[in-house]
Amino acid sequence: MGVFHGAEIQFVFGQVPPTGPNNLPQALPTYGEADEAARNVSAIIMDYWISFADSLNPNDGKGIQRPHWSQYTPAEKVAMQLRGGNTTIIQDDYRKGQIAFFDENAAIFQK
Repeated sequence: MGVFHGAEIQFVFGQVPPTGPNNLPQALPTYGEADEAARNVSAIIMDYWISFADSLNPNDGKGIQRPHWSQYTPAEKVAMQLRGGNTTIIQDDYRKGQIAFFDENAAIFQK
């Protein structure tokens, strides 16, 4: 399902919310040392944003070493998963079935 819009803002400014096992609802999993993982993700997000603001390229090679953030295109639908211990590129297939329905029935919706 992902996270809500704007959830990354605290991480962009290095204001990492408490994420340790004692601070999460029981239904949510933790990933190793969650507080350390959250600080690492914050550092990565800050560098991506700074690089993009400076050069319009989140992969400008400045800052800490981080995974290459591929461009999202119609042919290559990928997204960056920014999870504490697993920052990686993933396929964007969220609601693929629902989107296919609208694509297949576009003529109906254009009336």
